[in-house]
Formats: sequence, structure tokens, C-alpha cells
Amino acid sequence: MRMFAKAFFAFLFGSLIAFCAENETELPHLNIEERTIENGLRVVVYNTGSKGVVCSGVGYFVGSADDPRDVFGISHVLEHMMFQGTKNLSGADLQKIVFVGDIYSNAFTSYDMTLYYHLSNKPFLDTALKIEAERMQNLLLDEKTLKSELEVITEERKMRTESDPLTNFVDEASSKCLYLFSSYSYPVIGYVDQIKSCTAEKIREHYRKFYRPNNAFVILVGDITMDEALKLVQKHFGSIKSGTPVKRSRVIDPANTGLCFSIDHSDKNISIRKLDLVFRVDRSMFDNVKKLATLEIAASILGDGDCSVLGHYLIDRRHMALSVGASVDVRAFDKGHVILSFVCNKGSTGDDIDYIASKIIIYPFADTLLTKELFEKEKTKMLEQIDILEDNPQSAGMFVLPYIINGYNLQDVKKLRSIIQNISLDDVKRVAKSLFTKENRALRVYNHPKE
Repeated sequence: MRMFAKAFFAFLFGSLIAFCAENETELPHLNIEERTIENGLRVVVYNTGSKGVVCSGVGYFVGSADDPRDVFGISHVLEHMMFQGTKNLSGADLQKIVFVGDIYSNAFTSYDMTLYYHLSNKPFLDTALKIEAERMQNLLLDEKTLKSELEVITEERKMRTESDPLTNFVDEASSKCLYLFSSYSYPVIGYVDQIKSCTAEKIREHYRKFYRPNNAFVILVGDITMDEALKLVQKHFGSIKSGTPVKRSRVIDPANTGLCFSIDHSDKNISIRKLDLVFRVDRSMFDNVKKLATLEIAASILGDGDCSVLGHYLIDRRHMALSVGASVDVRAFDKGHVILSFVCNKGSTGDDIDYIASKIIIYPFADTLLTKELFEKEKTKMLEQIDILEDNPQSAGMFVLPYIINGYNLQDVKKLRSIIQNISLDDVKRVAKSLFTKENRALRVYNHPKE
């Protein structure tokens, strides 16, 4: 009898699993492929079907969080110097090639990556990859050009930080509160004294350590197939030798210190009242594609725009806010955050919105306000956004990029539509209940005019 019972329940359990698998919705996959050539260079192709247009980029797994502590900002300085010339291509010649006609070229440095990219017609792709292969191996550095570029970067920092009354070091102070010990607490652009201390030799050492094919990837988005991509990548990058595997050493913050910081910033040049409430997100909440998508759904329903729960209550009903927003910020080597932002309406202060939003909406959100209707609308919106992104190769590329930077499995990213469709309301409620709590709040930032 016991053997029969065991066999029966085994059969029942197996049938249930098969039934659930069969009833999961399968939607069209994103046309993403990935290969790695012999020297370790990863090649990612996202064929969106955009006729005649390709967004091409070469990214390096190095960002400001990899900078030595005596020269924070050196990764960003190196990014600037990559436009100043190589062994076979002068800075002036490079400018003539990439900043003409319908070609758009740019670069940026983040905490975890540096990317150089071009948006162009398909025939230019060969030239774009030739340029990036040249920059990967033959960068030239001279002190005179470097000195001039350091002045440009110093002015860039002053313009973005010291001269902006709304940020004015507030962003940097916020990072210090959110990451107590981690390199994520330092600004990507660095500090003036350390920017000026970047020598050609220090930059050359940084370049040699990180700018190598086995620490890089090529991403091609638009009218391009993997076969076409591999031929061009092999042609331009195949002969570049890989170096010693790069070890990225990071100091990781404690998962949850239990601390909640508050920053109050007033300035006579600030014309609005803006409040940010920041909630910490443990890495276990975004360590795969499904969890990240679930987190994004929860944050968006709660606070992304006028149609969100916070928008409906604070803008439409109470007229306390002019706008609300929600953003998810995840990192490659540490915890992330969800940021809820509010611009106060006339007659409301940050304290007013904080009290009402937290007590009536944010903390009870998962139990009482997260409805099936809102959940289904958000999933539909996310799926529609993916379809819209595929019409623009640059937007599609920037959409895929964070998955590469943060180490997600691109085979899962291919199935993103199906993953989103099969997320359940209970999945989102579990995330929201764990995330939006008083104990999990990490930071409150209030910018307002000086009274």
C-alpha cells in the first residue's frame, strides 16, 4: 500500500510540473546571439531588423569602481584620451572620421564599464570596428595633450557638480551614505586633485591592464547577423593577443547596516522642492533576469509616473506633487537601490509628502494597493516598450547593455518577453513586501529653496 501511495504521489507531482510547464506562455525571443573568439573577445549581436542601420560598440569591463584609490577618475580620463590619437590614427583624423554626416559617435564611463560606440549606416561598420581595434592596442599618450584634456575634465566636473545648485555635491554625499566602504561611493569623474594627478604613465598602466580583448566585448545592434559580425570582428580584432586574465578587486558593503541617512540641502538658486526616498535592494533580489524584471515591475507600479499608485494619489487626488518617478539602480558587485522621486507642488513640503506617501502608500503597498489590474497593465507596458525599443538600434543596444555589464545570462535575456509574461502577481507582491519597508529605507534626500 505504501509503495502504491508513493508511486501515485510521484505520478501526481510529475503531472503537475508538466502541466505548469505546458501552461507557461512562450512569446517570441529577442534575436540576441553571443560568441567568443579565440583571444577571449565576446561578440554580442542583437538583430532588430532595422534596415541599413547598425549601432556598434566596444565595451571594457572597467569603470570608476576599478580605479586605484589614489587616482579616482582615471578610467574616465582614459576614455577622454582614447579620442586623442593612436599609433596609426591621429586625434584630428579620428575627429574627421567619426564626427561627420550621419555618423554619431560617443563614449561613456560608468562604475563598472567603459563603452565606445557608433550609430551609423551599415557600410560604416567596417570602419567603426577598425577604429576600435586600433584604439584597443595602439593608444598614444603624451603629457602635453594629457594636460590640456585634464583641464577639460576639471571644467566638466565643475559644470556638473559644483555649478549645479540642485546637485552641488548632493549626489556624491548620497553615494557616500549608500555605499559606506565600497568604491561605488566615489564619483565616476573623480575629484579635482586626483584628476590633475593622472600622469601619462599611470594612464598607460591602467590601459594595459584593462584594455585587452579578454576583458572586452563587441556589441552590434540593428541590421546585422552573427555570421556578418564574426567575419568583421575576426578581421579587425582576431590578431590582438589576449593578456593575463583581469582580476577585479572590490570592497563590498555589508548587506544591510540598518542605517537610514537624511540629507537636507537648501540653496537660494534652487527653484523647486524635490524629495528622494531610497530603498536598498539586496543582490539576491536581482541575481537573475526574472528577479530583476519582477523588481522593475514592483517599482514601476508603485511610483513610475502619473499613472502609478503614488502618482494617482499624490498628483491627481491630493495635488501634493507635480511629478513622481521610480528608478531601479543595480550594480555588478554590490547591492542596488530603488529610488522614489517627488517634485512637490506649491504648498507641500518634503516632510508632507514623506509622511503621506510612506504611511498611506509605500509601506502598505504590497498588502492593499497592488492589484491584479495594475499588475497586468504594467506587464503589457513593459512588453510594448521592448517592441518600441527594437525600432531604434541605439536604444535597443542601451537596453541590452546593463545585462552584459552586470553578468546576466544572455540566453535568459533572449527569453525576456516570456519571462515577463510568466511573472505572477504573487511574485511581485513578495518583492514589494520585502523591499518597501521602514527598516529597508536607506536614504532621504530633500532639495529645496533656501528660506
